[in-house]
Amino acid sequence: MAELARDLERVSGVPAPTRPVPFAALYALAGAGELWHRLTRRPLLISLATVRLMAREREKSHFDSSKAERELGVTFRPVEETLRDELAWYREHGFLPHPIPASHGQRMASSARSDEAPL
Repeated sequence: MAELARDLERVSGVPAPTRPVPFAALYALAGAGELWHRLTRRPLLISLATVRLMAREREKSHFDSSKAERELGVTFRPVEETLRDELAWYREHGFLPHPIPASHGQRMASSARSDEAPL
């Protein structure tokens, strides 16, 4: 997950989390979330079953595609390309905001710092 977060940070420009979340905190969050779900019927952020699965599989979840590539001739595109397409899909469907162009953000920041009228 840490590697995926770094890849996602690279393609999105959004800083990835840098601190791991302890499993005790995940269990507490999932337990509270399930209780909240039962009361409100709102969707869960994370379930106890998911946290249990993460805890059980964390040392086993390493994947290698070399056998499929070698024996089946399967090819995979770069992960960063897939992540870029995924972000674009989420933006197109309104789940993520469109990025503000860097030049626009710089103009807004510089005009906010200045007490002069823009040219």
